[in-house]
Amino acid sequence: MAVVMLPRTCRQCGAVFDGGPRAWYCPTCRRERAKEANRRHRAKGRVADRPLGSTDKCVRCGKEYTVRSARQKYCPDCAYEGIREADRPMSRKWNQEHKDTYYPARNAKRRKKPGEC
Repeated sequence: MAVVMLPRTCRQCGAVFDGGPRAWYCPTCRRERAKEANRRHRAKGRVADRPLGSTDKCVRCGKEYTVRSARQKYCPDCAYEGIREADRPMSRKWNQEHKDTYYPARNAKRRKKPGEC
């Protein structure tokens, strides 16, 4: 199994820390960011920006849709492709970075020339 806890660089202060593949901030900056997010959340109160059942516009096609969850940003027709568009670049990058660890057999097959066994 591959080691996922590697040295990462904090995007806020530049400190080096051990973190997983999606760790962007060191523990200190992460705590400060969480405190700030909590402050904003408490200051806002319990009023939703987009209450469930309201209408909003799809960011892909501009069509109006009924809001079914707080983080929804695509209409049902665009949701599948919209999510895939965001996920594909991250998947490609990860696969390129880890191809020697996870796909050595597949890569060996691709390197064989036609007619070889």
